[in-house]
Amino acid sequence: MSNLEQLKQQADSYGIKYGAQIGEAGLEKKIDEFLKAQAAGTKLDAEPEATKAKPSRKELLAEASKLIRVNIQCMNPVKKDWDGEIITAGNSVVGTFRKFVHFSSEDGYHIPNIIYKQLKARKFNVFYNKKTNNGITQRAARLTNEFVIDVLDPLTQEELDELKKSQAARG
Repeated sequence: MSNLEQLKQQADSYGIKYGAQIGEAGLEKKIDEFLKAQAAGTKLDAEPEATKAKPSRKELLAEASKLIRVNIQCMNPVKKDWDGEIITAGNSVVGTFRKFVHFSSEDGYHIPNIIYKQLKARKFNVFYNKKTNNGITQRAARLTNEFVIDVLDPLTQEELDELKKSQAARG
């Protein structure tokens, strides 16, 4: 077994991450830094895989479904006449969340956290004219956020009680 293979085994046992093309000197340096940090009591970005705490499916589902009160403005001119949009988000761990999201609601609107993150990440192209160095006008595009999202404070207990009464009155 070569010296590099032995160093890789040692790094693996410590949970040290390294690139596939790393050389002996680079790997020795990473191991030395890890051991020095461990002796000093500081923590580096390397832990054995068995000691890393991974969140459970239940915790991930709770985080994804946590409701956030928002007011959403759609900046996409193609959707200027829309009242809202059906947004779908999910993954293999928490499943699929689908919700009709209202745009420009006065009192705010509750959406799951996973859909909020999806909306924050959405972009669209904005086209504009620009002049090149030789004076020719060209169309160019840039990505910009599709939604302006105002995160509102959660409803107070009094507001929840009032909402409950009004919903009961409507049937």
